[in-house]
Amino acid sequence: WNGTFMNTTRFSWALRDLSTLLCIAIALAPAFKMRFWNIGGEGQVLIGGLVAALIMVYFGSSLPAPLLFAAMVIGSVLAGAIWAFVPAWFKSRWNTNETLFTLMMNYVATSIVACMTNIMRGQASSLGTLNKATKAGWLPVINGQRYTINIIVVLVLTFAMYAYLKYSKQGYEISVVGESENTARYAGINVSRVMIRTMLLSGAICGLCGFLVVAGKDQTISTNSAGGNGFTAIIVAWLAKFNTFYMMLISFLLLYASIRITCINIRNGAKMELNNLSGTIYADTYRSQRETNFEEYLNTLYSSNDYTDMLEATVAGGLDSKIPLSTEDYKVSDISLEFNVEDGRVEYIFYCDVEFYVQMFGHSYPAITQRVELTGYHNTKF
Repeated sequence: WNGTFMNTTRFSWALRDLSTLLCIAIALAPAFKMRFWNIGGEGQVLIGGLVAALIMVYFGSSLPAPLLFAAMVIGSVLAGAIWAFVPAWFKSRWNTNETLFTLMMNYVATSIVACMTNIMRGQASSLGTLNKATKAGWLPVINGQRYTINIIVVLVLTFAMYAYLKYSKQGYEISVVGESENTARYAGINVSRVMIRTMLLSGAICGLCGFLVVAGKDQTISTNSAGGNGFTAIIVAWLAKFNTFYMMLISFLLLYASIRITCINIRNGAKMELNNLSGTIYADTYRSQRETNFEEYLNTLYSSNDYTDMLEATVAGGLDSKIPLSTEDYKVSDISLEFNVEDGRVEYIFYCDVEFYVQMFGHSYPAITQRVELTGYHNTKF
């Protein structure tokens, strides 16, 4: 809690991730309320983001900023809408299974993005940041962050979608179709038209989310740009019963849960390395049982810089293979081990410093450093 919600920088990053998750959940809400199970939010976001990235790259130097942003938004919205239109049309025409159809289209979208990014990167090892020199197609900085516009847009969408579903004629038609298609037809509602219209809206908002991810968050496109939020948003929309204001709360809670899970994974990684360390100590001390003065030998061994440096390097390397030691949020440094031989056992203390970077509203603040410490021991008497 203190690491995320009591720190302005990390809280702003949480809002950035929250806006993406909430935007997709808002997009899925009308389709789910109609009982059309749109599982393709992930693919619709990727296709929208891909079109935005292509326009950014190939027209960034020839179009003025207002026209470039307009083209990116329109292209992303149309791409997402078209991607959602395909399963809706098949469903309305031949009553295909929309769950499987939209799910499979996620993999098609992922393959298209992978292919296009390989083409765009050319001979480079990776695509990297788009238009890094000119920053064409990057959303402007507001209050020190580019993703401020993302948050504003999603807030507007939250209110707009709530009003659309609750007070508009189209929202009422969605509710009737969701309750019973036969009742909707008896009432004179064109079910096929409502189905296609609603999916066009759902896909368009997902496409818009793809634009926000590319222009305001990542400034690049990859198969991981949606970050699995297309699937998490299904849980958000369902638990909120398609109420966009409840979605805000549930998205916030799920985001906090994911942060807690990440912290648990980091701690578990460190514990696993201490278990491996115990195994190394066991092997070394077992081979040393034949020493005449075993206690003196252990004191000499664990006071040796070469030996303890080797153990530190092993633990640091193992930890690095399990968790990232350096990200945009933090940096792990000064990984150290201390040993103490006492009463027939080797006690060890693992500790490291975690430095959190603090930047907010265009200003840098002093870094916050936290000490992480774990202890253990291994008996040397067999």
